[in-house]
Amino acid sequence: MQRVERRLLAACDRIVGQVPLPVPFNINRYVRALEASRGRPIRLKYWERVASFDPSHPYGCWLACEDEDRFYLRPDTSPLHQALTFLHEAGHMQFGHDRGAGPVDADFIDALFSNPEQTGSRLRMYSRAEEQEAELFANRVMEHAVISPAWRPGGRSHGLVARLSESLAHPVRRERVHG
Repeated sequence: MQRVERRLLAACDRIVGQVPLPVPFNINRYVRALEASRGRPIRLKYWERVASFDPSHPYGCWLACEDEDRFYLRPDTSPLHQALTFLHEAGHMQFGHDRGAGPVDADFIDALFSNPEQTGSRLRMYSRAEEQEAELFANRVMEHAVISPAWRPGGRSHGLVARLSESLAHPVRRERVHG
């Protein structure tokens, strides 16, 4: 693995580790943990009129309003896809990709999101690096959430469950544990 990838993975794991993952993992309990970590409410909302399977419309969006964080999701996808979309957008939030943008007006946003034809063209676009960070964040949260509590990144595991977890884990994870 290249040095940059290792640094990104290490930075992502530090950020993932800042918010305790509920055991067993539940996206609603994770939202509550994020709220506690940020000290402000998080609202999950759905776009009102999204044409099903419209590839030009984003699957999710995070906006830092003055008094709360808002996450908009598409209602026409599965609960698992919505959870992954939320985690991707939460990655943008946790990595601080909104620095300098300032809070957005919640009423304006609600009006904008009621008209999906205009939404995509009015959203802030993230850089390729920011999108990579957000996607890695979502993947790492899900990986950490489904791994047996017997195995924790950075430490050695013991017992049959731990050995199975390590042997079936992604090669990057095995490399981190053993090398």
